[in-house]
Amino acid sequence: MAILEESPESTPSDQQSLLQTLRIPAEYARFEALGDNEIYDRLDQWKTNALSALSTLREQLKLNSHLGTEQQADIAFHAASYMGEVGEWSTEQMHDISVDTLELLGEPDIHVLERTLNHHIKSLFRANPHPSLNASTGRKISRQAGGPMAAQDIYEDQLWKRSPGVGNALSWCVQHIHTEMYERLWGLVVPPIMILLDDYEVKYKIEGIHIVEALLGNAPPDLLKRTGISDLLFSVLHRAL
Repeated sequence: MAILEESPESTPSDQQSLLQTLRIPAEYARFEALGDNEIYDRLDQWKTNALSALSTLREQLKLNSHLGTEQQADIAFHAASYMGEVGEWSTEQMHDISVDTLELLGEPDIHVLERTLNHHIKSLFRANPHPSLNASTGRKISRQAGGPMAAQDIYEDQLWKRSPGVGNALSWCVQHIHTEMYERLWGLVVPPIMILLDDYEVKYKIEGIHIVEALLGNAPPDLLKRTGISDLLFSVLHRAL
């Protein structure tokens, strides 16, 4: 991704305002259980505003799509949250605009991916470390951290579930990680994937399985073995299925 100057049509504060609008409300994580027409009406209004924000962001990027690493990562995270299958918080039109937006940004380099994973995704999963992983390195640990009850800790106050779409953003990152990037990004990618796979809700397990498929397409086999993740994936996937 190249870098150009900011245009008058798109200042950082303008973009931050748009990105704030694109934050997916936490209510969508429990959409099926809401049962409150007032909340549904508010979410419908949010979706209208989000569609407008996505459209505006796309038009701004058509005028100036070459930004610094932080801006690219901020936009990529929010736009990628609308990727994947169309869900309660998205529509086919919003999905298509997010695809256009990410294409306008261009192929992300390792710095953009690292910023997206570290700043936007890791922070959401940090409160629920996987007991079988070193959260910093993404390596399997020989003895489960936190004792026998640690497996339940990952289900306590799951902050990441308050950010619907984070799985879509993680999937987008993994799809763009080239083989030579994995050594550097391993500790940012593996922990959230394992948390998705080991979640008690089927929809997150399925999301994790799809992301693993993308990871296995480019991750070096030696790295999978050396970090113990190949064995851990086998056992976790066996439980998930």
